[in-house]
Amino acid sequence: MADFDDLINTVRIAIQEDPTITDPTKIMVSARKEGPIFRKQTVVQLDGAVKNAAEVNKIGDIAARKAPNARIENNLTPPKE
Repeated sequence: MADFDDLINTVRIAIQEDPTITDPTKIMVSARKEGPIFRKQTVVQLDGAVKNAAEVNKIGDIAARKAPNARIENNLTPPKE
């Protein structure tokens, strides 16, 4: 579980340090293993509300850079237009 904690903290810190993200405190980052026993893959999940669709993409890109071997599950939601 320590590996997940390190991964989550790495992604979370990178999001918080990006000055273009409006409110990084509304973004939740979690991680888990998923898949068949011998081919489990790390999944980084992003949840929360963001300012707009551009932030959804930007935060997903940040997570992908910080967790290059993980699948990113981006569940961030911008306000309805």
